[in-house]
Amino acid sequence: MEKIGLARAVGNVANVESPAAPGVNAPNSDAFLNLLEKAGKAVAEPQAAASRASDHFANNLEGRLHETMLVMEKAEITMKFAMQVRNKVLAAYQEVMRMGA
Repeated sequence: MEKIGLARAVGNVANVESPAAPGVNAPNSDAFLNLLEKAGKAVAEPQAAASRASDHFANNLEGRLHETMLVMEKAEITMKFAMQVRNKVLAAYQEVMRMGA
């Protein structure tokens, strides 16, 4: 599976036209894209750390059980938080789209 960056996956959001006002470009979209990239890294980092910790523990390379579990719980909490933020953003988007209709 090819690993792609968030910028490539999202595309160039600066050139997306508004459905309400054709010809109007999204303001400050680079800042929003940077925010999304930072958020993605903030979620991916604990997940990678949990994977490394469980691998090291399983292979008896290093680590203690309680430390491994703490890292794994941190990754789980981070993922749950990210999913809740995503759900709130999606609900807000859907509400805005309903208001426009």
